[in-house]
Amino acid sequence: MIKTGFQLNRCFATLAGGMLLLASSMLPLAHAADGDITEYKLNNGLRVVVKEDHRSPTVAHMVWYKAGSMDEYNGTTGVAHVLEHMMFKETKTLKVGEFSEIV
Repeated sequence: MIKTGFQLNRCFATLAGGMLLLASSMLPLAHAADGDITEYKLNNGLRVVVKEDHRSPTVAHMVWYKAGSMDEYNGTTGVAHVLEHMMFKETKTLKVGEFSEIV
């Protein structure tokens, strides 16, 4: 039986996918770097969680708030999102972008 172009492409894609799956199963799994998680609580109540990871010479940080759209009531939805954007606007004491530099 002669296969059409679509059938050949489908066969090739299936074969290539199977080979990739087989090859990826032979790769070593990425392991999380050893290290303990350290928690601090600052005087202002901010909770800081530190997880060292020495796999790469970089630093990353995240800020999470225990508030958001799930805490809003009908009729006031979107407030958390607006406040998120307002954090990066100009204030009486900070110019645009200064807050981001501080954080």
